[in-house]
Amino acid sequence: MEEEKDPNFKIDPENFRMYYQLQYDRIDKLETKRENFCNFVLTLSSAIIVFSLSTDNRLSQYTNYLIALIIIFNVAAILFFSKTRAFIKMHQKRATIASEKFANELLLINKEVDKINSDGDLLNRNNIYSIIHFAIIVIMLMIFAMENKCNC
Repeated sequence: MEEEKDPNFKIDPENFRMYYQLQYDRIDKLETKRENFCNFVLTLSSAIIVFSLSTDNRLSQYTNYLIALIIIFNVAAILFFSKTRAFIKMHQKRATIASEKFANELLLINKEVDKINSDGDLLNRNNIYSIIHFAIIVIMLMIFAMENKCNC
């Protein structure tokens, strides 16, 4: 890293552009994976809720297994969202640091517009999806309780 300490060191603008774009491409892929996984789990959960509330007694023996499976999927979705958020923030930070070092003009443009800090927002996308998945877990537990109530 001798080159970085040299005050005359300049990075090729094309290399900077590619690195900057790479960070946002990675963010895009992570967000797409999050959305796809979340939509899959929500669709599957909705189908199982309808199935468990409308089945006849012949199929009710499988309902408990499906409920357990959906609870596991929803917990996995919550964990997946939390884990990928850290990686998204990392890529955003990398792009900002690259701008600070190699593209001050670009950084000045970005600083002219106030950035919304989603970390302090209780209704950010991560929290909304977590709440939805948690609500589905609660609904599934309620269905489980209804299916297994004691007729004593």
